[in-house]
Amino acid sequence: MEHGDGDLAGGGVEDRLSLLPGDILLQILLLLGTSSAIRSSVLCRRWRLLWRLLPALDFPPRADGNSIRAALAAGHEGLPLRHLRVISMDSRASPVADWLPVAARRLSGGLYLFVPKPERDSNDDEEEEDGQGGTFLEIPCFESATSLKLDLGFLDLALPPSAGVFVRLTKLSLRHVWFRGHCDLGDAVSSPQFPSLKKLIIRNAQGLNNLDIHSDSLLEIVLENLMGLQQLNVVAPRLRVLHVVCCFVDRFARRQPVADIAAPNLKILWWSDAFDPSTVQFSNMSNLQLLSTYHFFVYGGPVYATHNRDCLRLLQRFQFDAIPSLSLMLAYWPDIIDSEYLMEDMTVLPNIAFVYIKVFNENGQCIGPSLFHILKMCTDIRGLKLELGRSLEASCESDCVCVLPPNWTSEKLVLNFLHEVKINNLRGTESEITFVKRLFSWAATLKEMTINFCDSITESIAKEMCKKLLSFTRPEIHMKFYIHRGAHNKVLYVPEEPASLRSNNKFPNSHLHGARRRQAQPPETRLGALPDDILIQILLCVVTVDAARTNILSRQWRRLWCLLPKLWLAPPASVSPDLLVLSMNAGHGPIMEWLPVAIRSLSEYLLLFNRQVERDSKEEEDDDDFLELPCFGSAISLSLDLGFLALAVPPSSDVFDVIVYGAYEGKNSPTKRKRKRTETPSSILYTMAC
Repeated sequence: MEHGDGDLAGGGVEDRLSLLPGDILLQILLLLGTSSAIRSSVLCRRWRLLWRLLPALDFPPRADGNSIRAALAAGHEGLPLRHLRVISMDSRASPVADWLPVAARRLSGGLYLFVPKPERDSNDDEEEEDGQGGTFLEIPCFESATSLKLDLGFLDLALPPSAGVFVRLTKLSLRHVWFRGHCDLGDAVSSPQFPSLKKLIIRNAQGLNNLDIHSDSLLEIVLENLMGLQQLNVVAPRLRVLHVVCCFVDRFARRQPVADIAAPNLKILWWSDAFDPSTVQFSNMSNLQLLSTYHFFVYGGPVYATHNRDCLRLLQRFQFDAIPSLSLMLAYWPDIIDSEYLMEDMTVLPNIAFVYIKVFNENGQCIGPSLFHILKMCTDIRGLKLELGRSLEASCESDCVCVLPPNWTSEKLVLNFLHEVKINNLRGTESEITFVKRLFSWAATLKEMTINFCDSITESIAKEMCKKLLSFTRPEIHMKFYIHRGAHNKVLYVPEEPASLRSNNKFPNSHLHGARRRQAQPPETRLGALPDDILIQILLCVVTVDAARTNILSRQWRRLWCLLPKLWLAPPASVSPDLLVLSMNAGHGPIMEWLPVAIRSLSEYLLLFNRQVERDSKEEEDDDDFLELPCFGSAISLSLDLGFLALAVPPSSDVFDVIVYGAYEGKNSPTKRKRKRTETPSSILYTMAC
């Protein structure tokens, strides 16, 4: 093997790593990261150009604009770049402008760009007020890109001229952007220039006064914190989701909302903003499935009552519409002393089947009165989801006004259609437990209740709360409890069954008994309850022979190992998209027993390594056996280390249709003359190293 092709640059040690197929080496470089992948070019001649074939580049914060541009320019001209990620620590526009045009020519997938917010002094603020800020960042036309996610740290943005067309772009996300001058984003994202755009996201932007969008392709629009927005017009026949959050009202100013939305196929409307029916027009929305409103203050003075007006007006706009789901946000101000109870102002709701209520309650005020008031207006609901906010304190003061009005603890309420309830972040305060208890009495036909305890709840506290909640429930209600173990691990909690319940079997159909019955079964049934795709991933972590032995566990496991997409057959065992076989002292016969079978299912890679003791010259002369290589019509890569076995390749009538890589290490003598070299019409690389 030539130095520089297979040997390491520092010495004569054989380079086995370089014998791997090129696509596998590229996967290794992807795991190393872009900077390390570029440094691998010093290893040998083959590695010098390998990193340029990477389909994804991820540049760290320390990379400057010149190095990024050089790396992009050095890439293979005809090879598409599927992903580009750049995190810059330079808040100026010029370093980004150096490499962005080069990226626009190569990118065929997604771009993520992060630029930090600059530290502006008073002089910068004066320049911004005069409209003479920093240099504009002009976005070139990405003709082949499919996704652009730009977090620009409030750089001044200039969109490309109308001549450029983003042909394949489906998602555009802009965050921390300053629109200046004649930058008309609405015209830019409308159909002619973005014919394939399906999702548009704009968050935390300034300088966008009017937004007029006409698109036949858009399916989702998300607008959040567009400071200074004065008018919004959307004409999108295919639009399914519209989010408008704090665009007409922000912490600095409150403007009269002016909007005209024409989206006849809209499914989800999330309007958490100022609303006035005289200036905000919604066209026919007969397909609306979910309506979400601005947050509503439960207690407060005249200022909060004025704020609530936007939510109330939106509910009145849809009060006669049949909307399957409604999302409400209730906010409790930390200090509600001498505050008025404002829930009485909410008098109408749409005709709904499911209600989702999120409660912001920092000081742990009593939530019962407000929830009771909402449920009184939607007695026909079939589902309830309650999201309890995390409180800083366990409960409020005993003389707090949040317990008023007290009628919710005694007044009758009939929820005959409520079948399913889910409560998240339950902490077990007195007001929460009281509400759950009342809910059992209101919902006579309740079938299932799921409770996710707050992540601060320990298992011992959860045990006590489960006992208390189970004492309220009825036999026909299916109860499920979840607790947190670790930061992101939520598990099903099965409390210990009290002796009194074991004796009288009070809950024969409850989830508690069902879970205990499952616990009594052998441990493998817990593992067998996982989806098949997860079990297959587990089996892939062990040698195939061990995976095959799992067929004795149960009927389900009997067939699972047969679905493995990759087989790893290690000694002493002598197929699947991928096949790795390691054998020792195998002759022609044992390999030929399974090799013809492998061709029927192999669709990607075969790696065969046969470690065999060397024979003396007399044995080699007398040996007339050849390993006949069958035609792998669907495989794309064959790598054979045969331990000096003689090889016979297929006749010319056999075609390796999709093979792109072949490597052979075998007997250092010519193959049988009756066999000809394998035909590989679509091959881009074929090496034979003896």
